[in-house]
Amino acid sequence: KDFHLSQNYPNPFNPSTVINYKLAFNNKGKLTIFNILGEEVNSWKLSSNSGEVVWNGIDKFGKPVSSGIYFYKLVSDKNSITKKMLLLK
Repeated sequence: KDFHLSQNYPNPFNPSTVINYKLAFNNKGKLTIFNILGEEVNSWKLSSNSGEVVWNGIDKFGKPVSSGIYFYKLVSDKNSITKKMLLLK
């Protein structure tokens, strides 16, 4: 399948984790991280068909996030996949 979101590694993580993705041909996408309350923590616009995002536990305001469960969601065209990860400090 051309649209894929891998489980982050390492998981649990501290201080950073890697998320690999693959988009359908010539699609653009967005990877968003949410906290347990569903609030957006950080996001990246993706323009390459495949690649990786390294998240260092920093939110979109440049502040470190607390320990806990986070969800990451890949959206492209009509496709979406959500997975969860754990930050342990």
